[in-house]
Amino acid sequence: MDNRINNGPAFLAILGFAIISAAPLGGQDAPSLVTGPGLEVGGLSEGEMLLGELNCVGCHEAGDQVKDSLFVKQPPLLGDVGDRITPNYLRAFLEDPQSQKPGTGMPQVLHGMGRAARKHAIEDLVHYLSSLKSGTKSIGVEADGYLLETGKQLFHRVGCVACHEPQEEAKKGKKAANPADEILRQARARAAGNQADPASVPLGKLSTKTTAEQLAAFLMDPVSIRPSGRMPSLNLDRTEATAIAVYLLRDQLKGEGAKETKALPGLTYKYYHHNGTNKVADVEKLQPKKRGSVDRFTLGPKERNENMALVFTGLIRIDKPGKYKFFTKTDDGSALYIAGKQVVNNDGVHGGQERSGEIELTAGNHPIKVIYFNVGGPYVFAVYYQGPGLKKRNIPSSVLTHVGQAMKPVGIEKLEIDPERVARGSKLFARNCASCHALGRGREDVVPAARAAPLAQLRGKEVKGCLSEKVPGAAPMYSFSQSQRKALRKVLAGEIGGALAARDRLHRSFSAHNCYACHERGGLGGPSPRRFDYFHPSMEVDMGDEARVPPHLDSVGAKLRPEWLQGVLTNKGTIRPYMATRMPQFGEDNVGGLASLLVSLDLPKGEKEEPPPNLELLRPGRTLVGNKGLSCVTCHIYGSYNSLGIPAADLTQMTKRVRKEWFTGFLLDPQKAKPGTRMPQFWPEGKAVRTEILDGNTAEQIEAIWAYLSKGKSSKIPSGLRKVGNELIPDDEALIYRHFIQGGGPRAIGVGYPEEVNLAFDANSQRIAMIWKGGFIDASRHRNGRGQGFQGPLGQSVVKLVEGAPFATLENPESPWPSESGKKGGFKMGGYRLGKYRQPTFFYSFNGIKVEDYPAPVESAGAVTFKRTLSIEGPKGAANLWFRAASGQVEAQPGGSFKVNGNLVLSFGLSPGSKVVVRDSAGKQELLVSVGLENGKARIEEEISW
Repeated sequence: MDNRINNGPAFLAILGFAIISAAPLGGQDAPSLVTGPGLEVGGLSEGEMLLGELNCVGCHEAGDQVKDSLFVKQPPLLGDVGDRITPNYLRAFLEDPQSQKPGTGMPQVLHGMGRAARKHAIEDLVHYLSSLKSGTKSIGVEADGYLLETGKQLFHRVGCVACHEPQEEAKKGKKAANPADEILRQARARAAGNQADPASVPLGKLSTKTTAEQLAAFLMDPVSIRPSGRMPSLNLDRTEATAIAVYLLRDQLKGEGAKETKALPGLTYKYYHHNGTNKVADVEKLQPKKRGSVDRFTLGPKERNENMALVFTGLIRIDKPGKYKFFTKTDDGSALYIAGKQVVNNDGVHGGQERSGEIELTAGNHPIKVIYFNVGGPYVFAVYYQGPGLKKRNIPSSVLTHVGQAMKPVGIEKLEIDPERVARGSKLFARNCASCHALGRGREDVVPAARAAPLAQLRGKEVKGCLSEKVPGAAPMYSFSQSQRKALRKVLAGEIGGALAARDRLHRSFSAHNCYACHERGGLGGPSPRRFDYFHPSMEVDMGDEARVPPHLDSVGAKLRPEWLQGVLTNKGTIRPYMATRMPQFGEDNVGGLASLLVSLDLPKGEKEEPPPNLELLRPGRTLVGNKGLSCVTCHIYGSYNSLGIPAADLTQMTKRVRKEWFTGFLLDPQKAKPGTRMPQFWPEGKAVRTEILDGNTAEQIEAIWAYLSKGKSSKIPSGLRKVGNELIPDDEALIYRHFIQGGGPRAIGVGYPEEVNLAFDANSQRIAMIWKGGFIDASRHRNGRGQGFQGPLGQSVVKLVEGAPFATLENPESPWPSESGKKGGFKMGGYRLGKYRQPTFFYSFNGIKVEDYPAPVESAGAVTFKRTLSIEGPKGAANLWFRAASGQVEAQPGGSFKVNGNLVLSFGLSPGSKVVVRDSAGKQELLVSVGLENGKARIEEEISW
């Protein structure tokens, strides 16, 4: 197949299929298909797709069944186009649509006129269209550096670049966090050879076309202007939509001939009066009383002391990268944001109080915003920061800048509406535009002056008009390629719009709404290799691609309940707080039937009636969910309670979301149901690891969990959760905490044991990174806001163990230990399994050698040590395998033990053929074990005390 794209694409080539999308605000996209004979998508031929995407049934009448089967795309509603689009853009667009919006489906409708007559006709249409206004007074959007930078980040994170061309280079995502991620990544790379990168939907000349205020309003509710839903809503609030609008219209901030936006010292502010506002979130819902700029954070602009508020925005220059702490001291409420992330929460009505928050910042300019309000009584307002080389101080004006230029469309003109031109333009609109464009927006539609022949009458005839090689003046002139013209003629010669099979209808809908840009189903779709790195988590969580890539949709109708599916599709349903990409809303008229369609395809035998949950099992169910059972709350949110670690799906929503049959299969084999998931296996080979609960009966344990979760938020909360205090305390069993642990790395797996010894396993380098005694960990940092940064151990006696690769194959006993570890050193992490008392066994492999690493606390005579058991299995003939236990100062002790660096004592129990060796290497001593494999197996028991 020829994969060349012609005429500025609106069809996105992916895996050899065509996917249809649309661009915001203004004319519709003209299709320009992947060329090649016989191309079909979802049961529709190339010509049928063109009929639908070009809204040919606007001029050529067709029955409802035909329209429905073609997935007709309705052009934008024009009821208030005079508010949204500038006269200069309208004029240029009507003269030559492709020059303003490459790929648009808007034809040249006046091409048959002479040059002078066409110019006058276009001007009449411009006056008519510019007269179509809502009457609402424009507020305007001022230039704002905070919005500009925040908009750039939002545009590249929330999903815009799934369809539109990225404007900035992607920040590379983290390397695959487990083998399943790596397998999927490699598969995607292999597919790249025959998976064309989706051609981006062009944005056109937005900066000449519209204002930031109007573009923001459109981004908040695109379907109200583009009813076919090709441009969906991304559930943006007004501030987010305005930020993206400012970013997309950033050329409006450049002066004549300027290359960069002008920056001025200080901040911009908006000043408000209110009637008792008591929350930060309500301030920006008000209309500002005045705007301006100040050199620093100050209450100078206030006109009264009570019931007033201020919002400051700008950029703060950071000279040294590192961790910064910000403070607000206010009476009443305040909040401080950096690049859209809330760093300081000092909300509410209260006396003068100081609150703070930390954030890691790179050198350079960062968007900063502070919201402050006072209700009554005294007022206090101060903003401080501290960081590398900076003691706590007021933020000085010298590091604050803002954009000092108003936003207005490039080339904007003030058009004095001429009533006579409006009257003539109205008639031209009826003759040339009304067949496709409805007015909507509360206006009565214009009745088309004439209609073309119905589609049915064209069957079997030689089609001319707009499909002629030389288009007559009375017909609209499209930018068709030869293959597209041929495809349209072919489809018009036969039956049009036959009934689609359910599978084809689903595929056609997925294609039309570009669902495949984010989701994979049936081997099609998913983020393309070039766009993959634009998908990021919204917070720092160790969940790999699961936290950033939208889920596959294979058998989703068998997994999710129809009412939940419907809520996701049409009512902003969401369950993944860690994912930055948002589920678009295409409008109920466009995707409202998808939920039932998915169910009918994925459950072909119909829905099974689920038996009611066994409520007699609530108590053991609660035990299993809590930290005295399987500790589901370690990773999962529970209603208003944060999880103890990563914020996985809310357990109180589980039985509302998924079907019981899927839930059971998922618990028994998580990787089979959801490849790449971090969910551990609690019932390996169908056998329970918690044999003391319900006598280890697997079926009863799963039923107990289901019964407990079925009560939702009305259930008694699981053990281990608490509203106050963030110290994680292992009670009767081990507690797992996967997050950024200082000394354990960004993929640390912390394990706290009831015996009050703890460890951090580094999943990047497959080693126990450190051990400590006493308190396990304080999760405060990771449970507040987005949980950024590293948290150190809470206890004492912290000992860091040897860094680098734990195993190596050495040519001889004097060979240097390899410098590469983790993935670069040939290691692969295989996850972990929770055994008795939730004690984990870690699995990893190295050049065909498999290792099971099981550390467990041992209490003797009041002292607690670790006994670490390494079970090693290698291929036949494997030799010269070594384990490195320590590096530094090593001293042999009586009884065969070894003291390392003065405080760590190691002793070993070895299987036959293995021995301990101490050697000098690079100015240090290394404690090694030569591993002898008998019948391909070996065992090392390492006792660790400190």
